[in-house]
Amino acid sequence: MKRLFNLIFLLTLLLSFQAKAEKIIFYTENYPPYSFVNEQTNQIDGLSTEIVREIMHRLDIDYQIKMAPWKRGYEITLAQKNTCLYTTGKTAARTNLFQWITPFSNTSLVLFSSKKKTLDIPSISHLKNYRIGGYLGDATVDFLVQKGISVETVNHDILNLKKLMNGRIDLWATGEVTGLTLAQKNNVKALHKAYVLTSMDSGIACNLNFPPIIADLMQKKLGALYKEGVINAIYDKYLPKLNIVPVYSD
Repeated sequence: MKRLFNLIFLLTLLLSFQAKAEKIIFYTENYPPYSFVNEQTNQIDGLSTEIVREIMHRLDIDYQIKMAPWKRGYEITLAQKNTCLYTTGKTAARTNLFQWITPFSNTSLVLFSSKKKTLDIPSISHLKNYRIGGYLGDATVDFLVQKGISVETVNHDILNLKKLMNGRIDLWATGEVTGLTLAQKNNVKALHKAYVLTSMDSGIACNLNFPPIIADLMQKKLGALYKEGVINAIYDKYLPKLNIVPVYSD
């Protein structure tokens, strides 16, 4: 009976929110396979984008997805109430800055070298001896900087792949799946995983003043997508046979 009362209460608050709310804005970046512009439809697509759309479709709340450079989307989400950002790594430094809906993925943060210059890093302390490239505002870069490691940043991660192949950096700091996806898309087969830094859950990060009731309902809908097998189907579509679907627990 208590559970039914709580459900009715949540639905009442949701209807109230829908009646007076502004449109929810989701910011994302060009970060394949999680989010990217589909060249055929010119629409924002991707693994995480499909999850966001399915959640919002089930909630029947007005929303819009906008693509922007990561740092700009991050700063807007920190500042504006009805905004969220995906796919965002839930680092220790970011945990208390947002409301979270996770996990969309469990991301390994890695360092790639070129197979032309295969490197194997014994420990993180040795990284100060190398030129490392990263993507401005990326969780991998944040992780390294917090460890006192210098990183050369660019505005688009594809530039790091090109710099690595041209020998302008020794190591490329990025998410493992994203790095492999970019390499595959650009016909680059000469990547070597030199070092695994850490792993973390990623998902939607919403402004601290975002309505908590909506964030809670979004999290519940994400849980339902896992239980119904929808998340597995989306992963099979974008990352077939990799078996990297994160484990969901209530």
